[in-house]
Amino acid sequence: MEPEQAAPPLAVRLGAAAAVAWLTFWWLGAQDWIQYPFALEWQESAMFEHASRAAQGLPVYQQPSVDFTAFPYPPLFHWLGALFIGGGGGALSDLRSVSALSLMLALASLVLAGRRRAGLAAGLMGAGLFVAADGWTGTWTLIARVDSLALALTAASMLVGTSPRSLAGRPAWGAAAGLLGAAAVLAKQTALGPLVGLIVGLCVRRGSRAAGLTAGFVAAVVLTGAVLALERSTDGWFGFHVFSVLAGSPLNRPAAVGFLPDLLLAWAPLLVLTWLASRAPRGAPASEPMHPAEWCSLLALVAVAWAGRAHEGGYRNTLLPAALALAWAAGPIAARAATVRPRVAAALALALFPWLILCHPGAALPGDAEQARLAELDERVSAIEGPVWQPHGSIDGRGPGGVHAMAIADLLKSREREEAEVFFEDLSASLDGRRFAAIVLGVELSVWASLDALTRNYRVEERLDSGAIAGQKPVVPPTGAPIGPRLLLVPR
Repeated sequence: MEPEQAAPPLAVRLGAAAAVAWLTFWWLGAQDWIQYPFALEWQESAMFEHASRAAQGLPVYQQPSVDFTAFPYPPLFHWLGALFIGGGGGALSDLRSVSALSLMLALASLVLAGRRRAGLAAGLMGAGLFVAADGWTGTWTLIARVDSLALALTAASMLVGTSPRSLAGRPAWGAAAGLLGAAAVLAKQTALGPLVGLIVGLCVRRGSRAAGLTAGFVAAVVLTGAVLALERSTDGWFGFHVFSVLAGSPLNRPAAVGFLPDLLLAWAPLLVLTWLASRAPRGAPASEPMHPAEWCSLLALVAVAWAGRAHEGGYRNTLLPAALALAWAAGPIAARAATVRPRVAAALALALFPWLILCHPGAALPGDAEQARLAELDERVSAIEGPVWQPHGSIDGRGPGGVHAMAIADLLKSREREEAEVFFEDLSASLDGRRFAAIVLGVELSVWASLDALTRNYRVEERLDSGAIAGQKPVVPPTGAPIGPRLLLVPR
């Protein structure tokens, strides 16, 4: 709906000013992240290999092997990444550009969604808060991973699906929302949650039911067709990697229990604003109750964030959907709260940004010395004659590192015992045959103690982290698991 007053409340104006200032400051620093020559997260180099294989026409989803095993993600990010890196090799920055452009789409959706309910300033406030929550969500939005793309398409689907035309039951707008939602699912499976929430919410009310049914039909047709085509073209390996491998992922109880306290602490000022907004009189800005399509989508985003965080291996990037939901609602909430306690609402809106940023500071890029050490290590590893297995990510993000440790972990903890055993035997045979001229590990050898063929056939030649020698900290990516080049192994 259109804003009900010409000038936004002081709370929203202050929030918008803080948002614009923070967005500007953040984007200037973001350029260094995009252009950083080494991996920003320990799986980035493997993601580059996925996109590179797609660019070269090589299969991404195939039987797990020592040379390459796919991550459990749908293909849309790989396909778009292939377009950006091209056939000539490209660089990690090209792949990060997909995430950067995706983030722009997500921020634009937040601005337009907030503007629709409470004016442009409210929309700017929502976009700024999403970026201010970057540390809370693990400083993940600009790295070469699927998350930003899936989130951006989800936000765009919600924006179209909750537009006045969709809520009036226009089938064409429902179809567009369903198509965008299906594309989000093809970027990351968890996007199915908010898509279902949007469809159900549209179908709840008679006026919007036609749009909801159309959205559901279009999404079902697109996803079914895509899955069937991918299954046929990969001989069933697409479903194996994207669905079957994840089925056995165990629950991480501490993360599951800690999700709510984490959220309540990080977004405490917004929660107080929400309480104030609940006491606002009728006729206040954005006072019309949310359509079920909107609140069902927002609740689904929070539920998806909890589900991702609650499972083993769920890093803080799983909180991104919750950050999108809270940023989506923040501007209208502040506008409504300002009708009850204008000064308190203004103070809380202004405090939201430093609260989020200081409670959860974002990661910092490694300095020049760390980059020089990585460059030196890359030269040394590249000079080794013969294949080098780098299971924790190749130092040169553009080079193949062989099967990634995360793909191994996902496969071994899955319920696909037969395929896991076949892969384990293949890996053991490669190690027994001393196929690799060297192996670069990102963890201590004791972590791989269960892989007898490794410890039996390879020995530690050198520590690459130099921590015990020079008193230097190991060089690790700035975000994600703190895993960087640590040990160089050679055949016995």
